Amino acid sequence: MTAINQSQLGERIMRRIYCISYCRKAISNIALKIYFSLALIWVLSFNVSVMNVFKNTMDIGFNFSNVFSFYKYAFMHTELLAQTVFVLAILFLFFLTIKNLKSATFYFRETK
Repeated sequence: MTAINQSQLGERIMRRIYCISYCRKAISNIALKIYFSLALIWVLSFNVSVMNVFKNTMDIGFNFSNVFSFYKYAFMHTELLAQTVFVLAILFLFFLTIKNLKSATFYFRETK
């Protein structure tokens, strides 16, 4: 067995510490939320032509009832996967917004 000098041992230990630190940052709550958001966007982009939906919305005009009817019709006539991903994205944004509003109100209560 070969003897390891002090600097090689220090290098090995620091490499492991850097690896653990990186893994903690990569698996943090914020990182997981970002990964989940990107996955939803990625799946939705393969199932829905987002640019065409926005283009068709602009062609309709800005009448609320027409836009609402268009989006309702578009949602009802898409594939089940696209509908599921869209509902998951809306729920995710809703819960993320609620959590951020709660933390913001807590922050403003504490700063007074």
